Amino acid sequence: MVEIFAPKQALEAASAMRCGHLRRLALVLPTTPPAQEGDVEGWTLIDCNGHSGVSKATEVLRRVGEQDVDWIIVRTDQLYQPTEATVLIQLRDRSLFLSPVEFILNDKYGYPLVIWTAAGLVTLPPESPFKDIGLQLVQHLQDCSLLGASWLERDHQALRTPEHRGKARNRQLRFLRSSVANAYRDAPTSPLAFPLLDRITGIEASQVDESSR
Repeated sequence: MVEIFAPKQALEAASAMRCGHLRRLALVLPTTPPAQEGDVEGWTLIDCNGHSGVSKATEVLRRVGEQDVDWIIVRTDQLYQPTEATVLIQLRDRSLFLSPVEFILNDKYGYPLVIWTAAGLVTLPPESPFKDIGLQLVQHLQDCSLLGASWLERDHQALRTPEHRGKARNRQLRFLRSSVANAYRDAPTSPLAFPLLDRITGIEASQVDESSR
């Protein structure tokens, strides 16, 4: 069995870099139980679980712009909602959405990216090509699955796929159409209902066109 580079080891190695020549860096780690992740004191954490001591990405980016934070841990596996994962990566066999946070930290603010993988840490210097960042983040997410039950965000990753988002939009549109029909049940010929239903039909058609490309 191939030995996996533990996330705790990654944190220890990245923490050692703080005593070296790097003034700032962004470390990408998977979400694992606290007992397995090590000491995060002195790091600014980005995640979406609402735990004490962590911040949302928008808040951290604001602080970065004010030069108020140097050492950041990004739980990119938690950034999967449509409002959080907006960068579409197209691979040969599939497509998925990634968070833009790592791209912004690396390109705009000059943070080296240190990304956990099962084989070890991958370091990308500031202003790395977006393709390299995307591929390494995809590798990171793929390797997270090797952690088994220790990876706490495994069940949420389907939300990154265009297929899942398309199905979710379709469910919302069906609900909206049903709600409009119910609201005008006693006045089905109301001139107020037709524009709403036409708008919903237009959105549905645009979704079909988009999925056929």
